[in-house]
Amino acid sequence: MNNGKIPVGNLCRVTPMTTTSLHLALLMSALLLLGCAPSHFDSVAWNPPPSPGFSGPFEDTLDLTPIQLLPLIDGHGPETIVAGPEGWLYTGIKDGRILRFKADGSRMDVFADTGGRVNGMAFDADDNLIAVDSYKGLLAIDKSGTVEVLTTSADGQRFMFPDGVDVAADGTIWFTDATARYPDGEIHYEVLEGRPSGRLLTYDPATEMTQVRVADLRFPNGIALGPDDEYVLINEMLAYRTLRHWITGPKAGLTEVFVESYPGWPDDIRFNGDGTFWVSLAMERLAIADWIQPHPRLKTFIANAIGWAMPDSDTLWLGGPAFLIGVDLEGNVVHSLRDESSRYLASTSSLEHNGQLFIGSISMNAIGVVPVPLSQKQ
Repeated sequence: MNNGKIPVGNLCRVTPMTTTSLHLALLMSALLLLGCAPSHFDSVAWNPPPSPGFSGPFEDTLDLTPIQLLPLIDGHGPETIVAGPEGWLYTGIKDGRILRFKADGSRMDVFADTGGRVNGMAFDADDNLIAVDSYKGLLAIDKSGTVEVLTTSADGQRFMFPDGVDVAADGTIWFTDATARYPDGEIHYEVLEGRPSGRLLTYDPATEMTQVRVADLRFPNGIALGPDDEYVLINEMLAYRTLRHWITGPKAGLTEVFVESYPGWPDDIRFNGDGTFWVSLAMERLAIADWIQPHPRLKTFIANAIGWAMPDSDTLWLGGPAFLIGVDLEGNVVHSLRDESSRYLASTSSLEHNGQLFIGSISMNAIGVVPVPLSQKQ
């Protein structure tokens, strides 16, 4: 019998530690309820493919060292590199300028300024530089550097993140819009949400018609047309794989897996014209990023609690050592190259030109250059 009195020994003592814990719990609950993520954030569960790690075709990865650096005149983020007329190479950097330079680094100057951010480039038959810009859409830039907007939407939906581009012999421009959900700089929300909304598109300069060819892709990034434009390869970055979409022949319109799984995030892809596609991995896979994907409530909590503090897509934090994969016409890995010195980070493109690989990055203030390796795998 305690006569309705609560024993003193059962009372909860309020200590500084208890108060701190309570405050933290209240703060985290408020963040979860009020949210710091964009209002349309809507996470879904999905299961990424198992990571191959450094096994199988990636077991004999070779060292890229030493990497020669070609410094930019200023700025950073030479994400994509393309070869143009008269021996010039071109790259687009973070602030919207497009630079052109000689392969030996002897000259570099500003060719054009889109006022946005160029993610991919290719030349058409008339030496116009075709570019995809995060903020401006699909662009054509003539020899004088004058910028023309070709298209900014398809099927009534504006582009959110135009990312990769290539031009077919018949003039058709193939390009990607990586997501319909988040703009450049908010890729971390795209990763956490896990909702595929990217598109493969075409633009016909003759009719000025933009068409959706494939929808519901997981952040389609770089693309490359294959031999005779029979197909186009698409790096589905957040699914860690490369797809092949057939353009001609009995499989026309079919999309299939070309490379099943990479040990990192495949960014750009380039065909060297001689049997090899070069795939650039912007960073290696993170086990925690794969582990959380089947757990939408956890991803929503993370997005609300610390999403605002996560770095954007240009931060060095997101960049691992330069990592290049060479793939043959059958989807077999024939080269696996990694910068063990970590001198060059966040590799986003690799152009084979005159016996050298020119490497782009979202975060560096220089272009990396290494010799094209001899045949590595048979």
